[in-house]
Amino acid sequence: MRRTLEWLAVCLLGFVVRRLGDGAAACIGRWIGRAAFRLLRRRRRVALRNLEAAYPGAPSGLAPDASAGLSPDERRALARRTFEHFACVVVEILRFPLLDKESCVSRVEFAGLEHMRAALAEGKGAIFCAGHFGNWELAALALGYAGFPMTMLTRPLDNPRLERLLACYRAASGNRLLHKHASLRHLMRDLRDGQAVTVVMDQHFGDANAVVVNFMGRPAATTPAVALLSLKTGAPVVMVFPIALGGGRYRVLCEPGPPAALTGDRAHDEAALTVAMTRRIEHYVRKHPEQWLWMHERWRVPARPSLGKSAAPEKEAEAPDKPSEAAGVVRG
Repeated sequence: MRRTLEWLAVCLLGFVVRRLGDGAAACIGRWIGRAAFRLLRRRRRVALRNLEAAYPGAPSGLAPDASAGLSPDERRALARRTFEHFACVVVEILRFPLLDKESCVSRVEFAGLEHMRAALAEGKGAIFCAGHFGNWELAALALGYAGFPMTMLTRPLDNPRLERLLACYRAASGNRLLHKHASLRHLMRDLRDGQAVTVVMDQHFGDANAVVVNFMGRPAATTPAVALLSLKTGAPVVMVFPIALGGGRYRVLCEPGPPAALTGDRAHDEAALTVAMTRRIEHYVRKHPEQWLWMHERWRVPARPSLGKSAAPEKEAEAPDKPSEAAGVVRG
């Protein structure tokens, strides 16, 4: 019954927002976000706890950046903006049926597509590495329409009817879906066929093979899948960051994967590459904190001692802002 009610609620919301203009739909999204912030107490507590750890106490008036802290009121306001942002993302996804190739691409300003072209031109496929940042679903849809269809590694939703709906939206521009319970061999096959694959790597990875990385100042168990795929196949990595500009528009930044000193030791190199990519994700989260999924329990106590090895350096270098300043493509 609960899943049926979820399905009906989503269908009703989709029916409504597809009959409104962009501005009115965004207003509904913000209203839903504010209501969710008040009603979803557990998620609100998680977001506030995460923000307190990332931006500890500071005098009021400081803007969030890589070094400044935030007062409790500022953290609460930032958490509320995060809920509003992701409610707007849900509304934008429910409006996907209104988007054809022209209207979808018109909402997105691309920067760095030449890195995707160069990566695919090598003939080893390409790994698009992303996070739960901005509107990653719109970025994937737009990249498919822009000529870069991909195999998306996804976690299926708990509600099968909603999963089928989202899968239909995701595949509209030619993208292919692969659920996380499937073997990585499927991704390696696509890479060896010269195709692009996408892996989102910023959520908790509760597996004995996790790499524990210093993310936002705390150790976080992280999937080594992107590094493993790159090392095994030689496929270059391109990192993708969709940044909300307002009014339902996004700037999608595409950067070559950051370099890391490779030694030939597979475990060490997987960890080094995972650390380097996590640094880039943190850089953009610090710049646009309201666009990242703070309500996710990213930092959990490792379940096994094998998760305790951290490859993160003690001090991170400042990451470049522009895609053109990032160093070369990650290679195996």
